[in-house]
Amino acid sequence: NGKSFWKHVKNEVKKNPDKVSAFIDRLARMDTTLTIGEAILAFYGQSFLLKDQDEPMVNSMNIQYNKTSYEAAFDTAFEILSFNPLNIRALILSALILHQVDSTFKYGNSQDDVYYFFQRAFSLLHVIAQTGDGSEQHPYMVSKISEEYDFLHYYLNIWSIQSQSLNMKIPCDEIQVETDKGEAKSVCFEVTRVLELEKEVLGY
Repeated sequence: NGKSFWKHVKNEVKKNPDKVSAFIDRLARMDTTLTIGEAILAFYGQSFLLKDQDEPMVNSMNIQYNKTSYEAAFDTAFEILSFNPLNIRALILSALILHQVDSTFKYGNSQDDVYYFFQRAFSLLHVIAQTGDGSEQHPYMVSKISEEYDFLHYYLNIWSIQSQSLNMKIPCDEIQVETDKGEAKSVCFEVTRVLELEKEVLGY
């Protein structure tokens, strides 16, 4: 279950922080020799190593992007990825910015770079996909709410969100969606770590 999953990750980070950091570096480089277990430990272990300290920068990046301040948003994304190379939101926004700007953009608009950032993001979304099937019995594991929506949009290609509710028994976010084929379904994300980080921010 979720609690045992997070307990295992936390214990591994505590016992072998250097090993987990090395896995993080390899996952960021899309090292295909990583096992699924090592990739999972890297992706979720960074939550305990970094403790969501990149979130204020992510909030700033989102605001800059929504205001179409693309150069500032791209600079912030670069700063985020220098701190946490496994931040899916920063990778996706980097790709979206380069896809939307023209050749006068300070950093160019190479489609190879667009593909590179999306490929990195997709490799991390694929790690999330290995942790469950989206059912209430086997929800996908996440450490950030943004990972839920990035997973739905860019991995499952689901863009129509009907509703979201928190089931504290698991705990999980249950999101009611409509697929591109018009089918209604629910997708569940386990949020133990999300709630833990919220408590740490609020100081209780």
